[in-house]
Amino acid sequence: MPYGTIKVDTIIFTDNNVDKSVPVSGLVQNPTVSGNMTVTGFILGDVVRGGTVVSGLTVTGTTANFASGVFTTQVSGVTVIATTGNFTSLTGTTTTGTTANFASGVFSTQVTGTTILASTGTFQYLTGVNTLGMNANFVTGVIVGSGTPAAPSLSISGDPNTGIYSPGADQLAIATNGGVQLVVNSSGQVTLNALGTAAAPAYSWIGDPNTGFFRPNADEIAIATNGTQRLTVNGPGNIITTGSFVDPSIIGTILEDVFTITDGAAFEVDPGNGSIQLITLGASRTPKATDFVAGESITLMVNGGTAYTLTWTDATWGTGGVIWKGGTAPTLATTGYSVIQFWKVSSQVYGASVGDVA
Repeated sequence: MPYGTIKVDTIIFTDNNVDKSVPVSGLVQNPTVSGNMTVTGFILGDVVRGGTVVSGLTVTGTTANFASGVFTTQVSGVTVIATTGNFTSLTGTTTTGTTANFASGVFSTQVTGTTILASTGTFQYLTGVNTLGMNANFVTGVIVGSGTPAAPSLSISGDPNTGIYSPGADQLAIATNGGVQLVVNSSGQVTLNALGTAAAPAYSWIGDPNTGFFRPNADEIAIATNGTQRLTVNGPGNIITTGSFVDPSIIGTILEDVFTITDGAAFEVDPGNGSIQLITLGASRTPKATDFVAGESITLMVNGGTAYTLTWTDATWGTGGVIWKGGTAPTLATTGYSVIQFWKVSSQVYGASVGDVA
């Protein structure tokens, strides 16, 4: 027989004036309630569906799927899945979604996702393709890959080939413009890639880039000032200078070079070879002074043999040759050495006989 309709304001089941819960059977599947249903206990079932709003102090369940939602208190459960969610407080074993925006947050385990955006975040572990934020504070450390000079592990925004990387175990390097410039090895030794020049030393100063240290050749170090090489220390330890010592204070004895000249028809007397020089003549000769510089001096010891002579009139000594103390050149001894002192003033070389020694 057909069913009818019962319309009442309130139905209350009582037992001796006490409200009771009683089972109601025989209701059709999915009954429709056109108004609001208020219960003082629970509505229980495998599935409870509401129209626009489901409200209550606590909504619990194994799984809650919302197209969107705003919760003033708390959503909790084993899994909370949503496309977009704005939560005052969010707890659970797993929280997943396409986008999660937090004004602030403290996470005891792990936050993962393609994109994590936050103004402030404190994380024990942070993984993802992109991690963006104003500040990142890590209690333990930041671990990055080794990198290369062309793609340093830590680089500058907009300049990806400039930064810091590791060329090997226990090594740290700085790269600029895709090339290694400085390396610190495991012993703490700092090495530079650039050799530098006198005009642009490898080690210089801001505001004075043409003054500093550079390496002109292997096993050499040089000092440049105003773009000009001034002083060089070579492999054997010799100090070579292009300038002058102004009022030097010297303690101890200066060790002078003693150089033996190779005999020849027009042998050179060059103070650059040493301040004391010796020659044994094989015949009479006419020496030259092509590289004699004003301000230099030299002591020459000549072994003239039995009857050899020297002619000092070559123009490299000055106009008319050497100007001698006393007006004439010394006669060479037939045995031992004849000792002669030379010095140059302006474009003229002067000479004087010191004497003969056996």
